[in-house]
Formats: sequence, C-alpha cells, structure tokens
Amino acid sequence: MTIAPRYNFEAGTEIVVQGRDLLLRKVGSQGYELADPMGGQMSILGFSSFVELMKSGAVTFAPSQLLPEGSAKLRLGGLSVAAQLSDEQQTYGRFHFAICRAIDELHQHRTIVEGDKDFRISIGTLNEPANRKFLRQLVEAFFGQRVHLGAATLKGGKQKGWFLYQGRTLKKYYEVYQRLQDGDDVIAGLATLDHLKGNETPRLPLRLKELMTEAWEEIGLDLKGPSVANVHGYLAALINRENRQRALNDLPALPVPSHQSVLRHRKELLTPTEYMVATKGERHARNKRGRGSSDVRALMIGEFCEMDECRASLITSAKAKGYWHTLSEEMKKAMEWADDEIRSRLSILVMIDVATRMPLAWVVSDQPKAEATMQLLRMATRDKTRERRIYGCEGEAMPAMGLGMVRNDNGTGLRNAQVKSALMGIASANTDVRAYASADKPYVERMFGTTESVLFKLLHGFTATRVAKQESCPNMTPKNQASLTSIFSMKS
Repeated sequence: MTIAPRYNFEAGTEIVVQGRDLLLRKVGSQGYELADPMGGQMSILGFSSFVELMKSGAVTFAPSQLLPEGSAKLRLGGLSVAAQLSDEQQTYGRFHFAICRAIDELHQHRTIVEGDKDFRISIGTLNEPANRKFLRQLVEAFFGQRVHLGAATLKGGKQKGWFLYQGRTLKKYYEVYQRLQDGDDVIAGLATLDHLKGNETPRLPLRLKELMTEAWEEIGLDLKGPSVANVHGYLAALINRENRQRALNDLPALPVPSHQSVLRHRKELLTPTEYMVATKGERHARNKRGRGSSDVRALMIGEFCEMDECRASLITSAKAKGYWHTLSEEMKKAMEWADDEIRSRLSILVMIDVATRMPLAWVVSDQPKAEATMQLLRMATRDKTRERRIYGCEGEAMPAMGLGMVRNDNGTGLRNAQVKSALMGIASANTDVRAYASADKPYVERMFGTTESVLFKLLHGFTATRVAKQESCPNMTPKNQASLTSIFSMKS
C-alpha cells in the first residue's frame, strides 16, 4: 500500500487545477480544501489525486499572497513583531487590542446575554452612547489606564490622556483585528504605522548640497549682509560650471534649487545666533540676543522719553557735485567749511516720546557735548509749531510739555553734571543705561535705524556708521547749525 505524500502549502496559495483558479484554505485530513474565489464553491482534492494531477501537469500553483506571518507583516511593511516597533507604537498597539477585545465582549453581551440576534458591529452601533460607556469600562480594565469618552487635550494640541475613538476609527481597527492570521503578533498588527510616514529619500542630491554650502561660505556669511538672492546667483554659476563637467562624463545635470531651498539649507547649517554673528558682528548679536532686555512702555505724552545721539558720517562735497550754485547765501556760508571737500562726522541728537513715538527734539552738531544736549532739552520742552512751519511738516506739532522720565546711555554729551542738573530742575527722573546696548533703549534706536535706511543712505557722501575717524571741522555758529538742520530734517 502506497501512502500519498502530503504537502504543507501556506493558506491562500493559488492553485490552478485543470484551468480553474482555486485558493487553498487549509490542508485537512481528507485532502486539500480548495475554494473558488469567483463562485464561492468549496471542494476537497485528495492527496493521491493531487499527486497524479501534478505528474500530468494539470496542477500548477503560485506562492501565497500572504506572507508567513499573515496580514500583520503585510500591514507593517515587513515588520512582524512588536519589539521591532517604537515604545509609543507598542503602547498604541496594546490600547487598540484592548478596544478590539472590548468590542468582542460587547457583541457577545448583546447577542448572548441580552438575546439581540440582529445586533451587528457597525459605525452606528459603536457611536451609541450606551455602547460607548460599555466599551470604555472594558477598555480601562483591559488597558489598565484611564480612558475618556471624548478627546481631552492641553494647550498646543498635546494629548492629555487616552480617549475612546469615534465609531469609524473603532470599526477600522476592529476589521484589522479580524483579518489577523493565526500566529500573528496581535500588538504589532494593531500598532500605528508611524514608521512608514514621510519620504526618507533625499530631495536634493548630495553634490548639490555641497555646492549650496560652498555658496553660503563664499558669499552669504559676510559682514556686508548679502541677501539670499545674492547667494542664489552665485550658486547658479557654480551649478552651471558643475553641469558642464558632468555632461562630459555622461552624468545627469544638477537642478538649480529655489530661493527657499537655499534659505532652508542655511538654516540647517547655522543657528540664528551664529548667522547674526557672521553677518552683523558679535556686538550686534549680543545686543539683539543677549540678556538685559527690558520692556517699559508709557501711556501719557511726556511720561517716558528716550534720547540718544547718532553719528551721520557724511562726507559733504557741494562744489564737486555741482549744486553749490543752487544754495542760498546762508547755506553757502554754512557750508564754506566744506568747500575743499573737508570731511566731517556730524552727530544728530534726538529725543523721542515713547507713548506717541513722536520726536520731541532734534539737534545736528559737530561737537555733541553738554551744550548740544541742553539745546535738545530746551527744544523738547517748548512748543514745536515754529519747526512745523519752517520745515513744512504735515502732522500736528508736539506741544510744550514736561518730561517725566528720560533714559539715555553713557555718552559724554548725555551724562554730565550740567544735563543732570537741568533734568533735576524740571523734576524729571533720569536713568542711565549701557552704551552699545540697543535693547536698553529700543525705541530711539529703532528710530535711528529707520532714519538711516530712508534718509541718510540717500544723501551724498554717506559712508555708513563704521568709518575711520575723520578730521574735525571748524566750530559752527548756531545760525549755521540751524541751516544744516533744515537740510537733514525729515518731514513728519
């Protein structure tokens, strides 16, 4: 008596028997249980008959569509056990398993205990309040942690605790639970798919990133503060040169990235503080990002004021530029000292009212000492209608007022006995702050920055604020100073 061999094919193996596509359900005691996926008919093919059909070539088969670990490994993209996942994914897997067990208990309770034979697990039944309360108690017992009926979140969207999903999500995980095969890791099969999120393929080639780094190092990290457009233009030239070399070696050309990609690459290379040190200098970075910043505001006019001085660093050359004949006699006399291109560093003293952000006083001087500061205080405390009429200002002029508190830095022209006595005489509190610390008096410093960008840079002879010390010019009379003030004043 010959015993026919028995082959252990995997469940789900496709077997073609005499032209019919069948699926193997399992290997039984009588033979192979085959199912017709089209008609749904079941049949048993004996072991001996299977061997004879194989010898004749009437039976062919394909490997199983299910991997050895079943649907869990298919769903996880190759992973099969919970230990291969992160701790957070494993925790979610245990939580989902507790939910699926609770749904099984709900189905048995409704159909067996209560005798409701028509009860079905659906999105609607899982959303019913009574069923959700029943599930919550069981999930808490199985999972071992507090579970809320609704989502409980903190500020910022951070999850405060576990909560029972809505019916659609509960049904989704329950269907995954029902499709798991024998031998599957249930925790792994019900875990979240966080490890499959995102595209890990680099979007930009490595050589292109090297060129972007070279462009930033050569052009972008300079005290002149070049823009992203400057770096992008230099990068385009590097890429064109690289593509010509790559074309000779039959390599694909490198694309030119966008401005945002170039900016994003710089942010990956340097922190904001490092970039500020490279382009603005260490002192500027310390002022902007260092400690000592204060936020003091005012509500009433004259309650809180700030004053400071700024060197304009102008190189005046009226005759060389050809507009000497357009000046009046008073202005010619005021600028006679600039006839032979005499270079001068003029200083502008300004006091600003913090409550209204309006300038209270401004003085142009070549020697910013105590006398210039006293003139600044006199202008701040009187009515500015005269200046409004002279300079043609469109806004309302600041009226005469007292000064509640004045803040200034440690400059010699601002901090001296004469100025201190004058402020005490008008019952004003005076506060001295650090020099070269813009955060200590931000309002007047910001005004100087705007003035430099919209006015000083447009004037002939502006050489920026960091230049070598120039030779001093002769003393100016108050009348000449008033004439120069009309040149540099802004229209409000």
